[in-house]
Amino acid sequence: MILVKPPMCDDPVTWHGRDRRVPALFLLHAVLALMAVVYGFDSAWPAAWRGAIFRVASALALVGMTAILVLILQRRTWTSESTVTMRLAAALCLSQLGLSLFFILPNRFALPAIAVAWAGGAILAWRINWTAAVAWAMAAGFILYAGSIMAIPIDVNRADMLPFIAHAIEIFRAGGDPYLADFSVIDPNPFFYPPAQWLVFLPAQEFGIDLRVINLLSAAAIILLVERQARGGGTSLRAGVYPILLSPLALPMMHSGQVWPYWLAILGFGLMTLSGRWCWTAAIAATAIGLRQTALVPAAIVAIALTGRIRLGTWLRIMAVGTATLAVSFVPFVRSREALEMLFVDGPRRALAQAHIQGNPANQIAASNLLGWLGLESRDSRFEMGVAILMAVLAWFAARRGLRQMLAVAGIGYALTISANPYVHRYYYVAGVILLAIGLTTDEQHSRRRGLTADWNDRSEQGQGKPAKA
Repeated sequence: MILVKPPMCDDPVTWHGRDRRVPALFLLHAVLALMAVVYGFDSAWPAAWRGAIFRVASALALVGMTAILVLILQRRTWTSESTVTMRLAAALCLSQLGLSLFFILPNRFALPAIAVAWAGGAILAWRINWTAAVAWAMAAGFILYAGSIMAIPIDVNRADMLPFIAHAIEIFRAGGDPYLADFSVIDPNPFFYPPAQWLVFLPAQEFGIDLRVINLLSAAAIILLVERQARGGGTSLRAGVYPILLSPLALPMMHSGQVWPYWLAILGFGLMTLSGRWCWTAAIAATAIGLRQTALVPAAIVAIALTGRIRLGTWLRIMAVGTATLAVSFVPFVRSREALEMLFVDGPRRALAQAHIQGNPANQIAASNLLGWLGLESRDSRFEMGVAILMAVLAWFAARRGLRQMLAVAGIGYALTISANPYVHRYYYVAGVILLAIGLTTDEQHSRRRGLTADWNDRSEQGQGKPAKA
């Protein structure tokens, strides 16, 4: 019998026997699409079915994320060369852009806009290449970013975050302490944003421009950072990061939120983690924590995962740099015991109480939704802590194979831990998904060429031992 080997496809993204990153990436975007559809039609679901629909979606999302985790932890899952190509990047970008256009534009404009976006991408892919199609999708997305800022005013009923920040900056500019001020004229929720989270918007308010321009600049910085990595040959990172930026989970926060600077810091944290430049990693992790306290979750998971793999002297430098960075962002602006308690104790406690009054986590895709339905809401904090500890342990084992695997597990750990929190919104997941996507789409060969090594043992300055097996 003569066995004929099937012809190789010119695009390796179609399949690679050992590499499970492409299926994991497809599964991730299936979860994101599920969330986009369920949230997008929230007001259209019959009231009697709404709770059940969100619970089913919560269960499916958790199953999907668990399946991705299993794919990541499989032996010999990762090849040295990425099977993620620009064809996949274009397909994911255009798909997520289509979902965002469908849910953000009025019905009479949505379908024509989607048709133009997809047709333009297809023509550019055919006439030029797939990179041009990705550039087209990002350009369209950036136009959508800017258009949403111009068309949608800052509205406290849509999101109280930006009005809170504007009020805090005005109090600070007048010489007051935002953490001791009364914000009830804006919203019943307390103000306990860390200083960097609102100070990053100070220049915009100082010059009298829309605060959301900072979001737009942060998005531009994310694109520049990804393109900087792509210049050295790591184009697969585009397939990881760009579709998330265009997704319905992220795009509404351009005009209604303040988390884009935080996502920029998270991207920097992920890239620095893969570089093995631990002092820079510590500084950016501390910056991310200064922008949003939840960054403690991935930072802690990564720190635990690296236990025993970094020398004591390096750990001391990491702690010194991280502590100094946090001190710079907190100490000058948290000037009393009362402010400290509002930031870390009273504020979160009052926000959680207000969340229960307002019905959260009902109609959220989250593990906390299922816990509440099962009557276990009193145990959600213990469940959240248990998930974080479990993911840190799994990340430690994943680090034995490489930093990419460890970072991907840390991203899933972030998402699952946040999911168990009783106070959660859809955009909370974006930071974890970014870390997961960086881990899934970083090319090991490119990583080594750019200093983004996928194997901590390859860096002689960080310890001894035999190189990890491929």
